[in-house]
Amino acid sequence: MPKVVGLRCRECGAEYELQATHVCEMCFGPLDAVYDKAVLKKIVSRQRIEQGPKSMWRYRDLLADPLAGRRPLLDHRDGPVSHLPCHM
Repeated sequence: MPKVVGLRCRECGAEYELQATHVCEMCFGPLDAVYDKAVLKKIVSRQRIEQGPKSMWRYRDLLADPLAGRRPLLDHRDGPVSHLPCHM
């Protein structure tokens, strides 16, 4: 069952199906995700968020990503990042 059911304009309240867009076609206001609150109550709790990692991934249950929870997490500490000196 999807957690995010659509999009709603923050300015005029126009509603849209879930799609890859960020601005209202009516007033050019920003679009916010509309969550199914019954589904969220079963998944998200203050305790679960507080116990999560100390990164943006503590909020992963709120993400609209359909692959959330089904792939490894990446954050700023992941991966071999080389720091090379810059000579100008």
